[in-house]
Amino acid sequence: MTGWALKEGETTEKLRGSHTRFRFSIVVCALPLYYLLLTPIWLYAQYNDEPLSVNQGPEAQFLELVDLVAEPTKQLDLLETFVQQFPTYGAMSTIHAQRQEIFVALKKWDHALELGSKLLAIDDSDIETVRRNLRAAEGKGDQALVAKWAERLKQLEPAEGTVTISSSVRLPFVDDVPAGDLGAVDLSTLPKQHRNRVEAFLFNRALAEKDTVRKLQMMSLFERQFPTSTHLGKVRYMFFLAHLERQDHAKALAAAEAVLDRDKSREDVIFYIAQSYFVTKRNPEKVLNLSALMLELAATKSRPEEMAEDLWEKQRSLLINQAHWMSGSIHMQHERWAQADKSQRAALATGSAGTELTELVLVNLGWANYKMRNVQESLKFYRQCVALRGPNQSTAAQSIVSIKAEYGLQ
Repeated sequence: MTGWALKEGETTEKLRGSHTRFRFSIVVCALPLYYLLLTPIWLYAQYNDEPLSVNQGPEAQFLELVDLVAEPTKQLDLLETFVQQFPTYGAMSTIHAQRQEIFVALKKWDHALELGSKLLAIDDSDIETVRRNLRAAEGKGDQALVAKWAERLKQLEPAEGTVTISSSVRLPFVDDVPAGDLGAVDLSTLPKQHRNRVEAFLFNRALAEKDTVRKLQMMSLFERQFPTSTHLGKVRYMFFLAHLERQDHAKALAAAEAVLDRDKSREDVIFYIAQSYFVTKRNPEKVLNLSALMLELAATKSRPEEMAEDLWEKQRSLLINQAHWMSGSIHMQHERWAQADKSQRAALATGSAGTELTELVLVNLGWANYKMRNVQESLKFYRQCVALRGPNQSTAAQSIVSIKAEYGLQ
């Protein structure tokens, strides 16, 4: 295992007495960052199946079903059911526009005109609705209505050669994805009735994008154009995962901090931040607070439905073990021996037997108990370390000799 270690001589005095030539090690080590990269992969299953729709929940699922139906009559029936079941839907005007288009295609002229009136009550300059009204009036053969809607269309249509936002119904990310750098894309001029739909499609495009550079561009655009979105938390979490995939740990840490500011329930984010500060020896009190939060989540958070029981238990065990290990190591650094002993014992109890981390925990327990003058406990932990026959065997054996010499033990 790679990591970093503080030798006793760097943080504490040498042992006094005839055995001062020996140093007892306080070893402070963390899981290497390559191991941390596994954690978000385990945890991502909790979040990566949440595609954003105009609204989360049953509305989104229902509209996805509508999109799968090719037959206009059946599609119309589903949309009418949708209107009845979800009367407070936030983008209902887009549903009415879709229904009106189908009514025109099915030659149900009166229904199309009735819906057109509802849409124009929301936005009387909606040129696409006026065009559909004109087609319905022509189909019905009502010359008075034809004249009415032709005149209104003439008022709304731009002069020849000019283009306005309302003169095209093709929407970015819905009908096509803008090419090139997305930094210059501006969605602020989108008609209000289309913003929710574009928001949903942009999110889902970003979620499905395999190229991380392009994914980051899409998420940056989303964050910039939809700053009040209720789904911004998911986007920030996706930033964290994308930077982690690119092994850009500085940006991954910044993204993780942004997630943590608003959401303290994502244990992989908390783990990553705590480990990052721990291995770089920064802000030990923050590491202690994050370790406590890890333990709280491990104790109270329910297993996600889509995660297998054995995987969830493996994850919980890792969180608990590492929280105790980091806490105990920091207490060792600050010579808080009783607290160090408690946390390191918990790390020993929750870790895998026979690993190098187990060795390090035993060495620390030996030293903490020596400092508290719990001599027999200290010797017990050092002996257990020797028995593992690992890299710290020699250090532990020397420590046993030194303690026995100091206390006149055989």
